[in-house]
Amino acid sequence: MIIKGTGSLSLYGIHCDPNGYHCLVTLNSKDTFYVHISASSAIFLHNLHGFKVTSVAWDKNATPMCTNEILLGTDTGEVIEMNIEYDPTAPKSINYKSFSRVIELPNKHPIHGI
Repeated sequence: MIIKGTGSLSLYGIHCDPNGYHCLVTLNSKDTFYVHISASSAIFLHNLHGFKVTSVAWDKNATPMCTNEILLGTDTGEVIEMNIEYDPTAPKSINYKSFSRVIELPNKHPIHGI
């Protein structure tokens, strides 16, 4: 897997779905990348720039090309819902079927389990 960037590439966490098709890689720079099992490189998730993903709740009914709805916990107490669709014919891009902030905790403590 190749992740290219200009900032710090210090790894924070890797979150893989139970079926092994989809993976989110988060760096300490608060950048997150999506990796599909069939891809040779990672895709930068622009919508998550500035969020450090600390936990992921995967949809157990994810398909090989779509995550279905997933919940992401962040280091600032936010929960984000998103749905990523991977297209192998366009391996450098993904389709966000949904993306929204679900909740923000008032104390802004990191969400380490979701």
